[in-house]
Amino acid sequence: MPLGESPNDKEFCPHLHVECFTCEDLPSYITQTQAEASKTPEEDKAFLGIAKQVKLLEKEAASDTTVGKPYAKSKINITSQDVKVAWLQIEIQSSETEIKTLWIKNEAAIAKVAKPNGELSLAENTAAWTKHPLQASNIPSSALIVGTALQVEMNDAKLSLSENRAIDAQGNLWLKVDVLDDKNRKRSGWVLVNGEGAKRVCCWDWFDFTQIKETATLKDIYLDADKSLKRNKDNHSLSQYKPTIKETLSILDKQHPVETNIYTSIKEASFKGIADKPMLFTALSRLLVNYESEWYSEIDAEGKMPKWEALNSEMTEKAKNVLMYLKEADEAKFEAYLSSVDKAKDSPEAKGFETLRREINRFPADYKESPSKKLTKEQFESYAKMEALEKQVTAWEKTKEKIKKMLWWDDVAKGLSKLNQQNDTPPKNGEATSTPTTEADTTPPATLSADGKAWFVHPIALFNFKPKFCITVDMLKRIFTQADNETLNNIARDINKNYKLFHLDTELRLTHFFAQSLQEVGAKYTSSAESLNYSYSALSAFSYFRENPSEAKLYGRVDKPENNPHAADQEAIANRVYGNRMGNGDINSGDGWKFRGRGMFQLTGKANYQGLTDWYEQTYKTRVDFVTNPDLVLSKNYLLLSAVYFWLKYKLHKKADNGDKGEHVDKITEIINKNTKTYENRRENFEKIKKEKIFDSISF
Repeated sequence: MPLGESPNDKEFCPHLHVECFTCEDLPSYITQTQAEASKTPEEDKAFLGIAKQVKLLEKEAASDTTVGKPYAKSKINITSQDVKVAWLQIEIQSSETEIKTLWIKNEAAIAKVAKPNGELSLAENTAAWTKHPLQASNIPSSALIVGTALQVEMNDAKLSLSENRAIDAQGNLWLKVDVLDDKNRKRSGWVLVNGEGAKRVCCWDWFDFTQIKETATLKDIYLDADKSLKRNKDNHSLSQYKPTIKETLSILDKQHPVETNIYTSIKEASFKGIADKPMLFTALSRLLVNYESEWYSEIDAEGKMPKWEALNSEMTEKAKNVLMYLKEADEAKFEAYLSSVDKAKDSPEAKGFETLRREINRFPADYKESPSKKLTKEQFESYAKMEALEKQVTAWEKTKEKIKKMLWWDDVAKGLSKLNQQNDTPPKNGEATSTPTTEADTTPPATLSADGKAWFVHPIALFNFKPKFCITVDMLKRIFTQADNETLNNIARDINKNYKLFHLDTELRLTHFFAQSLQEVGAKYTSSAESLNYSYSALSAFSYFRENPSEAKLYGRVDKPENNPHAADQEAIANRVYGNRMGNGDINSGDGWKFRGRGMFQLTGKANYQGLTDWYEQTYKTRVDFVTNPDLVLSKNYLLLSAVYFWLKYKLHKKADNGDKGEHVDKITEIINKNTKTYENRRENFEKIKKEKIFDSISF
């Protein structure tokens, strides 16, 4: 049965255990491959390694001048050869004899037209810099210090964006990266590629890998892990721990800002805490530990496993001592127990066991034959407590039996050794021999270390694992609480396939997008065409009816009996309000009504329906004519896509990037529906999605 499939999911929980190790001389191998890596051409090194304690520039220098007015009819020239950068270098002739070289911010409007050696038209007061805004000389005075080393892909999509790349006057490349600083806070700053402590590397450089030859016993490791559970602000020093535990805790601690005085321990919750923090789980994956395999154990003359037997005192000693006291009134065993848990004889816990012993002492002699029948209800409760202690002792013994049955290392090691000996045995008389091979063509024999020692490598470090971006139906159900699963599945599918293309690739953008969507389509995720059921007085909000007031009463809704009541002529209203606008023809064309608002963001006007048609064909390589059939926008298949088209056309993702305050929500609302009365509702939608952290678990 494939992993994850089951006739009954409740009965089957799939698990995958991946273990990567080598018994070869890993340090020597690393040294050899690093030597080969040094021969790799710079342009072929796919990663940037940023070491701990490297300083970054948190922000660029302030502009110190303006572009000014070009001389006579001269043009402003772009001298940057790479125009997909945060700042462009330009030349401007300021007088008959003077040419200035300046730097300008590569804003969206400039980026649209910027070409190498191209020309620009800029306002005289456009902010500019006489020197590149990022200067290596400013790095030493920066307060942004990298606290956790990291490795980033040079071709990462985020680093390819112009706002995250810069090339200075000397041709040096700068990248804007997210880091954890020396206080364990997430911050971003500009790093100078191939500057101090930030070098381009390839996978064979083994950047920031730590080699640990662990000599501690299994019991030592167990005691260290147990001791870590008691860490606090007064007892958090790592110097008291064995190397593997020490290095692990030092990484786990970084999930909490230093000022919180929160310290981690070796438990499941601590590791879950870094699941969404790539800098930390990849740092953890770069620990190379040489230790004895869990699948190996020495077996002594009595058939026992010494390293596991050493844990008896931790696993069962306390329970055994209490049992001896309860059953045989062994005071020495009880004192040993109280000492191990640091309790006094007059403590409530000690008195509780004294009471329990007296109750057990009053059990009938034959109670073991049928405890449930021979004992009273109160006695049976006491019996259950003693039974739990006995199970604790026997459970550990059964666990050791299970461990012993699962040991395979020794058998495989001996089997490989025997196989290698057979391969080296000379052929007997009359047997054919294989053609000799040169040493270079001979595959080294496979072996396992006889003592169970190996170098363990975390699979994430090998595979450069990165969780996949994934919006789920469950996430969307928390927003559109009454929508059907089929509709939500379509939304999730379309965004997951094209989240970068749709510019729905950050938590902030998704929150803004769905805050608006929820208001437009409601919890059921349904949409209807725009209603133009206006009263005649309300039509004064439109310029056409202000200029033609007599038509307002003719086509607008009239409710009062004394005014000759009639329904609104919505088609006539649409043709007049939207006529000769947004690509529509005149009143008689009927375009105003045909191309009235539809879809999640109320797409309006023939030009927008044509734009959606063209965008859809370009994106999906299939033509769907929304001009001929505008009601398609209302269908479940296209409801989301019409909103995405609007989102992209008006660059609402850029406005979303501005922040998470109410004013930022309002700026987007103004573009989607300027005259709506639902500004406050949309702000509330945004706060709800943000507070519930609906998209917090997505890996961007």
